[in-house]
Amino acid sequence: MQVDTLPTMKVSPDTCTGCHMCVLMCSLSRTGEYNASRAFVAVTKRAGLPRKDVPLICRQCADAPCAAACPTSAISRDTRTSAVLVEHQACNLCELCMAACPYDAIFLHDGKLAICDLCGGRPVCVRYCSYGTLEYPLEEEVEELEEDEL
Repeated sequence: MQVDTLPTMKVSPDTCTGCHMCVLMCSLSRTGEYNASRAFVAVTKRAGLPRKDVPLICRQCADAPCAAACPTSAISRDTRTSAVLVEHQACNLCELCMAACPYDAIFLHDGKLAICDLCGGRPVCVRYCSYGTLEYPLEEEVEELEEDEL
């Protein structure tokens, strides 16, 4: 699958109600507890928008400005899911990737970068977003995209 045809996370901020279900389910699936400070997604208030709640989550940009900004090449892409991944041993925590991210979607947790890894291709946040604010093709749809390219 070519990088420009990889599926991306789609976010519709105008439908976000600020319920934080995406945050809670992300943290639960990762840590076994509801702890918003450990989630790989956040919801923040933004002035000037009709609805002020906006999810901050990696959109899996095709050009991945975070990876381009990384001086140690610690950020790469999973070829199966298109997820942007961090190699923690290579990361020097310079935070240049955080500055380069146009969506403010890279977080620090316990001295490590946290970027949404799409839960292996089936993002929990998408499955529990009742309002359709977060969208990502499920594994079956990704397989169909790959087959269409053959």
